[in-house]
Amino acid sequence: CAERLQHELIPERSNGIDKTRRDKYLANEVCRAAGMAMPAQAAPTTWKDAEAFLTKLRGSDSELRCVLKPRRGTASVGVFAAQGMEQAREIYGLLSKTVVSIDKTELADVNVVLQELLIGDEWIVVSTLAHMAHLTGAIGLTRVRCARRIP
Repeated sequence: CAERLQHELIPERSNGIDKTRRDKYLANEVCRAAGMAMPAQAAPTTWKDAEAFLTKLRGSDSELRCVLKPRRGTASVGVFAAQGMEQAREIYGLLSKTVVSIDKTELADVNVVLQELLIGDEWIVVSTLAHMAHLTGAIGLTRVRCARRIP
């Protein structure tokens, strides 16, 4: 990881190692603590806990729509939107067995993040590392209109 290399090789240019940068659940919780509106989320350790969160999330709505994603990753790899409890269970089973890093210090006890599915505008910030400095390369707006389904 470029962040770790920079921290070790050029410590005077490093802003430290913060696992929140790579942990989707923790990053959202930091944003929530700062007062930003964030989707309801959970990082359950079992399907039973996941099902309880999703049941509460669905409330009185007849249809469950939610997002399941690996706790760590980039570029929306492994991010799915499920429609219904059965589909959510299938995706949870797949993601809970997925290894998200070879670095054991970065592995959490939980590999899956569940979130409410929000439809609307989503801002995406693309950043990169150039000359050992983090730069914002692009800011874009996408419209989230429908749920992706597992193949």
